[in-house]
Amino acid sequence: MPAKPLIVISALLLLLIVYVYFPKGRARQGGEKYPVTGTVLVNGEPAWGVQIQLVSSEGGLSDQDARPGGTTDKNGNFELTSYWTGDGAVSGEFAVVFFWPTNILNPSTDRFRGKFLNASKSTFRITIPPEKTKLTPFDLIIDSKELLPLEFGMEHLERQAAEAAASP
Repeated sequence: MPAKPLIVISALLLLLIVYVYFPKGRARQGGEKYPVTGTVLVNGEPAWGVQIQLVSSEGGLSDQDARPGGTTDKNGNFELTSYWTGDGAVSGEFAVVFFWPTNILNPSTDRFRGKFLNASKSTFRITIPPEKTKLTPFDLIIDSKELLPLEFGMEHLERQAAEAAASP
């Protein structure tokens, strides 16, 4: 007889855990978001692994709404995220900053040497309208002598995955 109440209590506890940690849908957080995509080029070429972040010039936004960001794919394309992957950004005025890690596994050093990291000095300014938006490509111009070399990037991971898949 004591086993049956224990099973019922365990089942109820499991349902509570599932309800709390795995909600059916994601509640919208912050302000209304609009899908935003774009491309980052470095000296006219698509750049893989560049982290882009928008910095709001308007007050009153939550942290994530004030600083949506994304990372470029191998074609230099990105989609902005505020809370959930690809949820977009709120409308408003933003400065844009860029960080390109020399090593994606330890992203502490910027290949740009901080040239595009200061929002107050950024020459990249955009307005996100209250609609789906494809931004004009950002072409970051930097002397190749100033650009730090890539130590370990997405290209390396892709090559390792291909080698692992080809191994018996």
